[in-house]
Amino acid sequence: MPKHTTEDRFGHLRTSIEIKPGERISICRCGASKEWPFCDGVHKTLPNNVGPAVVTVVPNGEGEETNKRTDA
Repeated sequence: MPKHTTEDRFGHLRTSIEIKPGERISICRCGASKEWPFCDGVHKTLPNNVGPAVVTVVPNGEGEETNKRTDA
């Protein structure tokens, strides 16, 4: 499982997740996961249509474009 840390940054919580090329993770968006920040599927029991954000890390050169954003 990928490593994650949550820290206070200027009064706001920031969670960082370290994942390796080829790994795929599901990030909880419903807020009810007991495995937060990762999805545990509990959203399927809630009365809304929110599912996880699925993230896949591809090695450089295998994706259609490289994310160059550095201001996150």
